[in-house]
Amino acid sequence: MNIPKENNFNFLRLLAASLVLFSHSYSLLFAEIINEPLAKYTEIESFGVLAVYIFFVISGYLITGSFIRNPNIKNFIINRILRIIPALAVVVIISAFIMGALVTNLSLLEYFLLPQTYLYIVRNIFLFPVSYILPGVFEDNIYPNAVNGSLWTLRLEFTLYIMVAILGVLKILNNKIFLTLIALSSIICIFFINNYSLAISNIVGVNLLQVIALLLKNGAFFIMGMIFFVMGDKIKTSNRSALSCLIFIIFFISTEFIYYILLLTLPYLVLYLSAIPSKFMKLFNKYGDFSYGIYIYAFPIQQLYIHLLYGSLNITIFFLLSFFTALICAILSWNFIEKPALKFKKYE
Repeated sequence: MNIPKENNFNFLRLLAASLVLFSHSYSLLFAEIINEPLAKYTEIESFGVLAVYIFFVISGYLITGSFIRNPNIKNFIINRILRIIPALAVVVIISAFIMGALVTNLSLLEYFLLPQTYLYIVRNIFLFPVSYILPGVFEDNIYPNAVNGSLWTLRLEFTLYIMVAILGVLKILNNKIFLTLIALSSIICIFFINNYSLAISNIVGVNLLQVIALLLKNGAFFIMGMIFFVMGDKIKTSNRSALSCLIFIIFFISTEFIYYILLLTLPYLVLYLSAIPSKFMKLFNKYGDFSYGIYIYAFPIQQLYIHLLYGSLNITIFFLLSFFTALICAILSWNFIEKPALKFKKYE
């Protein structure tokens, strides 16, 4: 496989972030996802779910490569923190101290005296546990209380980073057989969760089962990205193979097997698209990576627009207004927070 440079993924990550925003437009404006096109006409849960799978494939591929090229655990952790935490810290502080203060149903004195206001910041910056609620904020929205429902993936992503670090320290990160066994084990566990969730929840509890299911279902795509990196010399990209993957997805898209088909085909398609030489992508990449900024700003921006303009919004206006506002925030975040933070990354 022609290994793509990291910035060749920028367009796909931006597309994925935009799909998440589009999908959330339905759930936040209508409090349901059933009319979202992908959810309505296929057995894929939503465009947002598909986008998160894409994110995890790319992340598994790039993060594995990062550790293999620089197998220093300290540098690896520092670099991951620099990529995630600075921009995240800014958005949660803005959400709590500015947006939350402006829209809360409580008095300012009460709002700032409540510990939940500060716990929202601390918990989200440290990722464990993620917090979604600020006191009195968005209580009357159609999708009530949630300030930034997108943050759950960051906790999961950082957990997978830790897995990569552990495998790297144990010198088995580039062991193709071991990674394949992890992937197969994940698929088997997912199958049992999908088919015997009631019995399993009786043993481990509903909440723990939900956490495990999220970790496995999304983590499996991350692991597939890992496998594609370590097996890159054995995998060749071709138009025929990519077309075959697409045909498989279309054929099974309305069946209960689509998750497993996506797990086997989507990673190849993502890396195939990333390897295609494109003047458009090169032109696009020189301006920066705005995907993370869109992802972390979109949800609170959408909730704010619903709070202020709910009666005036339809799905098209809501999406476009949210997208361009989030894009502006993402551009500012990249140029003034993310890019400067990345200058402190550790290399050997």
